[in-house]
Amino acid sequence: MWASKRYGAPAILRELAANSYDRAYYPAGVGRQLGAMILGGSRADALRKLRVPTLVIHGLDDTLIDPSGGKRTADLVPGAKLLLIPSMGHDRPRELWPEILDALEAHSN
Repeated sequence: MWASKRYGAPAILRELAANSYDRAYYPAGVGRQLGAMILGGSRADALRKLRVPTLVIHGLDDTLIDPSGGKRTADLVPGAKLLLIPSMGHDRPRELWPEILDALEAHSN
């Protein structure tokens, strides 16, 4: 549902959905997670206090969390770098792993 439209191979998405279901099917968890997010309030002040090298990776085609959320996170964390990936949704499609891994490696050095 939130997969990258360009890379969303139905067989891979079905496999991911089946594995996710088998690993942790717990419908009440969705409501609890949403409740925790809402009741937890803003994390902006905590993000401003971070003093660790930070790379925010966000897909430009993300339909679950708008790319503005990734941009905001990178703006809040001092010195954070932002990588916006075209054609990536709220997943990490295998086709983009080389780009993601290269970015992580460069960030780690």
